[in-house]
Amino acid sequence: MPYDSISEPLKKLGRVKNEMGWDYEGPTKGVKIQPDQNSDPLWIEFDKDNYIQEYCKTQFAGIDVHCTKPTDMNGISSVADGINHAVPTHKELQTSIAWLIKNGLIVKQGRNYELTTRGSWNIKQPQSIRRNCWRCGKL
Repeated sequence: MPYDSISEPLKKLGRVKNEMGWDYEGPTKGVKIQPDQNSDPLWIEFDKDNYIQEYCKTQFAGIDVHCTKPTDMNGISSVADGINHAVPTHKELQTSIAWLIKNGLIVKQGRNYELTTRGSWNIKQPQSIRRNCWRCGKL
């Protein structure tokens, strides 16, 4: 599993204690782990007093979790729930689906949605390639 040492001379770490924000700003050190080419990296960070950042954001869903066969809105929403990700509101889901259709990543078949060839290719790429394609507008 690939990993890198990290050291930042000045970084802001968002923290909460007793429901109050108490962000840290200063030097950090730690390790960045890449569990899989399709996942976000896992950052384990410490501040100058070696206090560990108590949470990190990482997201991973293997190809088998993605819409590999036609599914309806409930099926799409259950993927977010199944990977313990925030479940989108109906409006957010409709906005996202409209964007995916507009960009040729999915098509609507009756009540279901299905990946296009382009959409299928896109989710099979390592995250670094997907991220660069999205930044360039070349999905």
